[in-house]
Amino acid sequence: MKVSTLKSLIWFLAILLLMLSFPIQVKLMSEWPAIFPYLLIGLTFLLPYRRPADIPKNWVRPQRIEQLIGFYFFLVAFHTSWKVLLGFISPYQAGTAIFIYGAPVFFYWYFSRRASLVEIRAVLFAILIAGLVSGVFHAYDNVSKLGSGKISEFSKDAISYSASRGQGGVTFEDSSSMRAQLNYRSFGLLQTHTISSTCTAFGAFAALALLPLYRRRTRLVVILAFGFMQILGLTFTSIVAFSVTVLMLEFRLIALVKARLPKGISRILLMIVFMILIFIVSLSIFFDETMVSYFGKFFTGQFKLATIGRENISYMGLLVDYTMEYVHSLFVFPPGLLIGDGYSSFGMIKGGDVGYIENLARLGVPLFMGAVIGLFVIVWKVYKNVLKRREKYLPENVRSLMLFSANVILFLLIMELHYTAWSAKPVLPILFFTLALYGRYLPNKYYRTSSNANERDNLNVSKIQLQP
Repeated sequence: MKVSTLKSLIWFLAILLLMLSFPIQVKLMSEWPAIFPYLLIGLTFLLPYRRPADIPKNWVRPQRIEQLIGFYFFLVAFHTSWKVLLGFISPYQAGTAIFIYGAPVFFYWYFSRRASLVEIRAVLFAILIAGLVSGVFHAYDNVSKLGSGKISEFSKDAISYSASRGQGGVTFEDSSSMRAQLNYRSFGLLQTHTISSTCTAFGAFAALALLPLYRRRTRLVVILAFGFMQILGLTFTSIVAFSVTVLMLEFRLIALVKARLPKGISRILLMIVFMILIFIVSLSIFFDETMVSYFGKFFTGQFKLATIGRENISYMGLLVDYTMEYVHSLFVFPPGLLIGDGYSSFGMIKGGDVGYIENLARLGVPLFMGAVIGLFVIVWKVYKNVLKRREKYLPENVRSLMLFSANVILFLLIMELHYTAWSAKPVLPILFFTLALYGRYLPNKYYRTSSNANERDNLNVSKIQLQP
């Protein structure tokens, strides 16, 4: 077996285990499977290394991205160090914080410098399979729970596992555990419905990255399939984030930002109408009246919550409440304005309904502003340099990778309007993976330099295809 093939197999298994670690932990009733992916990744350093064919010797490092990532990693180490020394958190909590928030930085380093395109392709396939598994189970579990009134055996096991770890005092008999409520949506295969639907979206973006940009019909089928799973998952924020991301980037409606209509706007509108009709027809054919009624009430209630409010609760009200809670946390811990309150249970309570406020408290103002602005800039540059201009210095497969990066980043940015998804164990490594792909190609002026055209051709980037 070739070394490149062996490394690709290792990364495929590692990403699959990483994204699906929670169900494995549930079945084994142990938290140790969470480290299995990193043990596998460690094996790659025992294998011979060869410079990737698409990275030249004078590759220019993306300094701004790496400075932000370096500052982030410093804060993770700094916060966990002083808190454990002063007794605010236990050594176990400190180790957990480093593992969850610090270890994923390795993904950026490896995939921006050492990974071959074959390894990148293996990672995308693993994300695709994990997202597909998550999406199918999430849809099935919701239909089973809300339509048939049955709680899956996995959901029962997940509640028992959470109770055994003492997560929030949850017990199987405790009706406050939403996994066990028949009148509440499914959590899916992962820790929460937010993480399950996020991984489903990642699976869709990975499938699109493995397809050429000109395969429009096939790409539409992928969007419809994963979009249908998103809708059946009943995570409203994720449905909105997925829809907006696809419309902005896949259908190029991001051009509206500059008050311009994208090319083929009539075709785009027809596709959107077609997708809506497919969903309505599917509801009437495959689901009974009970499920259809639940869908109607759910989406109506979520829309009211996001706009005019419902039952004395509105998104604007939540935003004000969380802002006041953040201000209160600054009075308790003033340095949090600059360095945040860290990556453990210390400080403002996390896991609520306004992700951006929680991230502001966790990261501090400088890192938060730099990260949010920087991520939006990445999305815009991918549109301007890859989707709009179709730069000739980037081959088709690399442009697909850039679109994958923009899709993941924009989706997470929209998700933060409500729930926080980026900090989850299955999600954060994928975020650093996407940053690595962007930093590996797009900011690099080397590929744009005409004087290096001959050397650039010798890299044979265009001959290393990602598409099946």
